[in-house]
Amino acid sequence: MNLPQKFKEYAAEALTEQVSQLLFSKIDSSESITSVRTNPIKMGEAPSANGVLWCNNGYYLQERPVFTLDPAFHCGAYYVQEASSMYMQIVKNAIKDQEPQFWEQPIMALDLCAAPGGKSVRLSYKCKNVTSWDIHEHRVELIKEYASRMHRENIKAYVNDAKEEREEYFNKFDAVICDAPCSGVGVISDNPDIKLNRSYEDIISLNNEQLSILNQVSKYVKVGGFLYYSTYSILNSENIDIINKFMSDINDFEIVEIDSKLQHENVNGTNLFL
Repeated sequence: MNLPQKFKEYAAEALTEQVSQLLFSKIDSSESITSVRTNPIKMGEAPSANGVLWCNNGYYLQERPVFTLDPAFHCGAYYVQEASSMYMQIVKNAIKDQEPQFWEQPIMALDLCAAPGGKSVRLSYKCKNVTSWDIHEHRVELIKEYASRMHRENIKAYVNDAKEEREEYFNKFDAVICDAPCSGVGVISDNPDIKLNRSYEDIISLNNEQLSILNQVSKYVKVGGFLYYSTYSILNSENIDIINKFMSDINDFEIVEIDSKLQHENVNGTNLFL
């Protein structure tokens, strides 16, 4: 089943030819690759699998096992994570290039729309404290369970709407990670229900929400800190267009370019990971 025609036309206009062709080929593909990240504290021998180039403890599995039957999964030796979500290694390296001393200080990080918790867990190895937010209570419980299974005690998860202003968090965090709600068309092979449930009108609504969240959470970044914005979409309207609107409204930030090992296409200063 294909995406609605109006949505496809919109995507084709919004993307470069290379990216749009890749997207539409994925729509009809049933291929889904499982990847995991190992816990450096718990995992002894690395799994016999191909490594993820941009993550030193990320691996692709040849086949998807039944994780609930694996004791190593339950004891926190590894966790399941989409390879493209392992970008925090890239972010860390980019920040290190800009500010070599940044990671040597006790970092306070805020992870927004954080469930199920993979980013928060990754951040917890480099940061003194990680505050994780999600708007739904049952998803916050997923973060807590994730942190507990991985034995990460420096993650605190709370129910919170990122669109609502919280003055007590103004200028509090060294790093704010805004993985915004999006159409998800960049991971359509893993989420085939997008073909049924996503419409052109959804994108317009999401664009308003994305900009609202970014404007709000930018207030929580300390002077000299970093604000990271990402989506699981490859549409310009959810990425560079949002960044450009944000930058035109807020004058306190500058764009940091990332040189990534992921296959990507740079469009107007933003990386679209393919």
